[in-house]
Amino acid sequence: MKNEKKARAWLEFLVDMGSFREVDLREKKEENELGVITATGTIAGKKVFAYAQDFCIHGAALGWDQGEKIAALVRQAGQEGCPLICINDSAGAKIQDGMGALLAYGAIFREHIQASGKIPQISVIAGNCAGGAAYGPGLCDFVFTVENLSHLYITGPSVVRTAIGQKVSHEELGGAAGHRKKSGVSHFCCETLEECLKKVQQLIQLLTCKETGGSGEANSCQALASLDDPYSILPERENQIYDMKSLLMRILDESSFLEYMEGYAENLITGFGRIGGKTVGILANQPAFMGGVLDCAAGMKGGRFIRTCDSFGIPILSFVDTPGFMPGVEQEMKGIIREGAKLLYAFGEASVMRITTIIRKSFGGAYIAMGCKTLGADRVFAWPGAKVAVMGEESALGVLYKKELKAAQESGNYKSTYLEKSQEYRNNFLNLEKAVEKGWIDRILEPVNTRQTMIRELDGCIESNGGKHGNIPL
Repeated sequence: MKNEKKARAWLEFLVDMGSFREVDLREKKEENELGVITATGTIAGKKVFAYAQDFCIHGAALGWDQGEKIAALVRQAGQEGCPLICINDSAGAKIQDGMGALLAYGAIFREHIQASGKIPQISVIAGNCAGGAAYGPGLCDFVFTVENLSHLYITGPSVVRTAIGQKVSHEELGGAAGHRKKSGVSHFCCETLEECLKKVQQLIQLLTCKETGGSGEANSCQALASLDDPYSILPERENQIYDMKSLLMRILDESSFLEYMEGYAENLITGFGRIGGKTVGILANQPAFMGGVLDCAAGMKGGRFIRTCDSFGIPILSFVDTPGFMPGVEQEMKGIIREGAKLLYAFGEASVMRITTIIRKSFGGAYIAMGCKTLGADRVFAWPGAKVAVMGEESALGVLYKKELKAAQESGNYKSTYLEKSQEYRNNFLNLEKAVEKGWIDRILEPVNTRQTMIRELDGCIESNGGKHGNIPL
């Protein structure tokens, strides 16, 4: 399917073959063409509501009638508890409708807000989405963009040039690449519209069909590779980087991972997948990017993702390897306290099952934010040799043994004293066995047993009801 601006073709491609049915849920229906098609259908047998704007009809400019038609569809989706998919391609408000156009947007936004956290709301940016139209996707749970096709902004290039004298292109101002890497507005970015709609189908299946078959070794849900040797994942030196995704691919069912906000805050991996046939949310530090440190962007990204999982009853698996929160003036002035608190709040508020596995290290506030026992984790495991402490070893030695190390340096015994104090610190403060004894860590987990342990824990998981929090975009 080409990236043609044909609303009906988009919707028919999106839903199961033969399930497309056009509907108009307004009380008073006008016969004039409104530039939007509203419909129902099924995806993998699950009923969905969807609409697509048709730019070929008056630029799909939104006036009162079109807004009323869309708002009615959103309301019905919420009432029936069905996913909503919005395919956006509009010039914005219909100037001829004046206040009616603005009120129409208000009606749509209110319905999105009322449905928030109760049903998955997905926006696909299939062309231009400007002005008031841009806030609809902002109120949805998931925003899909398409490279060289999606343009999403509050004010277009011509208005920007008139208002502030800045000359900018559509792509620079609101293209898919910018929203994927810089703004974080886009949660999924695709090369073509066809690929985009297929990913929407995959997401709907993960969110609505939370189990596919049984669990354990007997089922057909197999990991891509085994974890027979932990050093096939972890480098020998503690400070060496590695790709956390290579570990995730060995734990999750093959080809099931759908990454969320890929390209934004790459130091934190988020996404949906299956393990033993069950849908899970993945929260994982990425040592290959900024060493896996948490910063402002990661706090916002992780907090929103956890709340999304919790609203739709999806268990969360955290895989931890982080040196802590990013220090420094820049992060403090960007509001790392505020953004880091979003991650803390979301994890502590969640009621779905949360399982944390510490892979290599977890220091300071990041240890808490990534899911410690007292913040609400149901299970906490650690791989052999993992380290948990207030701060990393080198920084801690400089604080705890400052006088001894200074004296040793003056006497020429610095190296031997440093090694002695290092071992003392490890014995006293990095001892996982003590944490297990106190119940802060449930078990030291052999890497080879990680996948099956997750499956067994999830088998006993009682998922919470979705929709109790709402207002996910906030």
